[in-house]
Amino acid sequence: MADSQLSCASCSTVPPELTCHQDPDFHEELELVGELYFDNNENDGSDDCDSCSDIDNDCNENVNSLNESNYLDTEGIKQQSFKINGCGCTRLYSNKPCSSVVNWGTLISYRLSCLEKSKQELDLIVKYQIFNHTQSGPVTVGLKRKAVDRKRQRQNFYFAGQVVCRNTFAFAHGVSKNTIISIGSSIDVNSLEARVHGNNKKLPKHTLKLQDVQMVKTFLENYSSQNGMPLPGRTPQANEKCILLPSDKNKSDIYELYCGALDRTGQKQVGPSTFRKIWLEQCPYLLVMKPATDLCLKCQKHVENITKSGNITEEEKQIKLENYQKHLEKVKCQRDYYREQCDRTKLEFDQFSDADNKRGILQK
Repeated sequence: MADSQLSCASCSTVPPELTCHQDPDFHEELELVGELYFDNNENDGSDDCDSCSDIDNDCNENVNSLNESNYLDTEGIKQQSFKINGCGCTRLYSNKPCSSVVNWGTLISYRLSCLEKSKQELDLIVKYQIFNHTQSGPVTVGLKRKAVDRKRQRQNFYFAGQVVCRNTFAFAHGVSKNTIISIGSSIDVNSLEARVHGNNKKLPKHTLKLQDVQMVKTFLENYSSQNGMPLPGRTPQANEKCILLPSDKNKSDIYELYCGALDRTGQKQVGPSTFRKIWLEQCPYLLVMKPATDLCLKCQKHVENITKSGNITEEEKQIKLENYQKHLEKVKCQRDYYREQCDRTKLEFDQFSDADNKRGILQK
């Protein structure tokens, strides 16, 4: 019985390390606590296990309900915070905040409907209410109930027919206090029209201009006319031109040349990513030649002749293929000889001493 009660106590609140205690007095105290708080009566082992499972289920249900109650989105947190803390004013309703006077359900329903509106629609709703409750006449009533000249406008805020403070009015419409002030000040400028941001329809100062794009394109065309060469045999697509640039300079090196050219003229430069983007859009036919690019004119002519051999006899086609094959074999022999000479030169160079290498450098 004691073991079952200890197991129940351990599955409820008692840590397992305490149940391993060997002191009998301590066990009796645990039994007493179990009877008082957990209602552990003398039952058989099966009942004890059932009670333990019931306690576990109750604990799981409490944990789940607690997790669900703690799961609040940003809007829920704002509502809960405003409900607990209130608006903070005490001058309108005898030392009682005005947020406690208005109906909470109506306030939340109205706030949610305002949050569903677009920014322009919500601005107009707030602006109309501010305009209708603004006292802006030339004369006002002073402290002694006498008419005096008005020095500043008096603004009242209402919600559901009750006077509220600015904080409650802002919370009801789902905006901040500064937004209320900004909307109120815009009445003198834009009247009852929706507010327009000052940067609307204005381009930022770093916007890319047509002159900048034209400058990059002109530089690339001039560079390609001085250093580029057309790809031999590119005639299947007559309308498409392709100019290869030397492989000793990549796009980053060409960009540095572009910056140096504009530094001398004092004109605006574009960034490296913008330079590459303009290159791709305006001059896609300019390609940086790879070190292993094949520029053999004979190969290009053979390929061109083979692609245009649709209306000739099979014998003529075979002759063209044989000529192309002979050319490739000859090129392969030359390439193999070149690689062999390079490998032999490397071996001979490794056999030289450091003194011979230095002497060779000095002789140069």
